[in-house]
Amino acid sequence: MNTGALYEYQLTPPITPFAINQGSNNRTTGVHTGDGDFLWKQYQPIHSVESIHYECKLLLWLGKQELTFAVPTPVQTRDGDFFCTLNGTPHALFPLIPGTGLNYAEPRQLENTGVALAELHRILSRFPIEPRPAIESYGQLAKVHPAITQPSAVQPVDLGLSDSEPFASLLAWWREEVATLQNFIDGTYRTLPRQVIHGDFTPSNTLHADGQLTGIVDFEFACPDVRALDVAAGLYFSLRLWEQGAFWQRAEAFAQGYAGQLEMTDIERSALSWLMRLRNGVSKIFWLGRSLTDGTTKKQVLDMEELQSFNRWLETNRNRLERVFEQ
Repeated sequence: MNTGALYEYQLTPPITPFAINQGSNNRTTGVHTGDGDFLWKQYQPIHSVESIHYECKLLLWLGKQELTFAVPTPVQTRDGDFFCTLNGTPHALFPLIPGTGLNYAEPRQLENTGVALAELHRILSRFPIEPRPAIESYGQLAKVHPAITQPSAVQPVDLGLSDSEPFASLLAWWREEVATLQNFIDGTYRTLPRQVIHGDFTPSNTLHADGQLTGIVDFEFACPDVRALDVAAGLYFSLRLWEQGAFWQRAEAFAQGYAGQLEMTDIERSALSWLMRLRNGVSKIFWLGRSLTDGTTKKQVLDMEELQSFNRWLETNRNRLERVFEQ
């Protein structure tokens, strides 16, 4: 990752890059300097300058609040901005937050993650609800990816695939799933409590050290939306049904942490299964659009079998999922 634009910042030499693994979405590099350690972040192409300005404003505001953990607050450039452009791609510099990624085998870390999300939600509820440029809510299925503007009408030919099995059947199921999700969006989704949310809350976007949660990172998709979407995402990635192990123990640890700090409404708890399906559906639309340029359309369609399997699991276990958030 190119660190050539670091001259835009007033950093004390020596300046030395090093490998780092923080967050789940971005290309990042660590930077040793005479002023301490920093994280150098390259933004994804989907983000406009206006969208990054929104994120910087949010992070600077969060950095001034009383939080028990750190968030990545951008460092000001020599010109007074909070990001710079290198080869046409926006980059930003942040003080490095100490800690390592979550260990899913440690229920205490998952509980701490739920506690921290509840704390973040309480604070974010005070941030002004205004649209974030170029970032749509989960309820805008037609705007997830510019190449998939009619996700409920996608045919094999639209993805460069033959109308044969298993593609025909999987995409027929997909069209039904998107239509079903749209019905949920038009109904229950619009009645759920809204505020600014993290927007991509996975436990992999948290940092931990010495039994404590030290930071929450990757606010790339933070914007006003349904509050319980963050909870549903955290629950989905805590369950990790694709792995062997005590998935209910993981889910209950995360839920205990969140519910012990912030009470969910009855309608939020009852919507968790649908919100997980919505999260997965939005993710699939994005990756279908991206697959048109990276040549992975077959894989993306075949992976719909995993979505089908998860939906069946939800139908069987939705009542228990609701109960794990009861106190």
